[in-house]
Amino acid sequence: MRKEKSKYGLLMLKVFIAIIATLIITVGCALVVASFRHKKLLEEEKQYLVPPGELVEVDGHQIHVMQEGDKTSDYTLVFLHGNNTIDASVTLQPLFEKLSNYNLIYVDRSGYGFSDDWDCPKDVASMVEESRTAVKSVDRGKSYILVAAKSAGVEALYWAEKYPDEVQAVIGLGMYFPEQYLELPDDNYCTFKNKLLLGLVKTGAHRWAKSIYPEDKYSVYTSMQMKVRDALASAKLYTKGMYNEDAEIVKNAKLVAQNGWPEEIKMYLIYANPFMEPYLHEDADTLEIYNEVAKQGEEYDCETAYNDYYRTYFKEHKNVTMEEISGPERLVLYNPQKISELITGYIDKLD
Repeated sequence: MRKEKSKYGLLMLKVFIAIIATLIITVGCALVVASFRHKKLLEEEKQYLVPPGELVEVDGHQIHVMQEGDKTSDYTLVFLHGNNTIDASVTLQPLFEKLSNYNLIYVDRSGYGFSDDWDCPKDVASMVEESRTAVKSVDRGKSYILVAAKSAGVEALYWAEKYPDEVQAVIGLGMYFPEQYLELPDDNYCTFKNKLLLGLVKTGAHRWAKSIYPEDKYSVYTSMQMKVRDALASAKLYTKGMYNEDAEIVKNAKLVAQNGWPEEIKMYLIYANPFMEPYLHEDADTLEIYNEVAKQGEEYDCETAYNDYYRTYFKEHKNVTMEEISGPERLVLYNPQKISELITGYIDKLD
């Protein structure tokens, strides 16, 4: 009986090893095929990866800087993208067209968009110096309005604290502020999943997931712009630069938070509210959430509650003007016309 159990156990072990070996070989073969396909497609997609701006050298690496609009304007707007946003040089173009009466500058940080990817330092001081150097290489202006999206709020606030004479104001597009990160562990944005994604992108395996490719749900972009966005997703969905930035993002925020809230900087912070009309009835998922809450019969105002966190926080800071507009989290994809109107209205009121 014992011999039979031993034989059965040995047989099951052999079967298990065979299954694992087959799985490893299958995955390995799939990755090899994906890698060859990836290299071939990258060659075909090069035609779409022509930088819309210029490449300038910063610390021995090529950084993409885009300057548009009126270079003689009294106001220079410097746009800072959030983490893991690879296509801002494209997605900002409709907004730039509507703000063409200002001097407009956008920088791809290392590892993003059309800039070089390398094992770059991503502490907030290094990121600000890279952006400043790139901006000053194309423009001799002495002061800027920093337009920060999402996590770039940390970079904008550090810039303003370090070089206060260079910053006229900060405009936020869904901008995060440092205190939001204080309760998070330092590695919150950088785990094993990030390392795995970094490896998969190098092999081209990410191309199997169609969800990585952007949609033009609101008919904002041209077909060529969408091809460029697709090509960027294929080539640089996740890079070493992005990985390094994710590893530092919480530590950077905590460092900037130590300086306290900069009360002397004028700020205009725009936040999306999907529960406002007309977006509420334009997005099926948002409307479903709204209806589910309504079915419960509770007196809960989704629209008011959505940005209450920000409203409560900014009530304590008189230098902040907060604005809510209808739309999804990444507003530039939805309504660049409204954003341009708000930004123009705010700048008109600046001293």
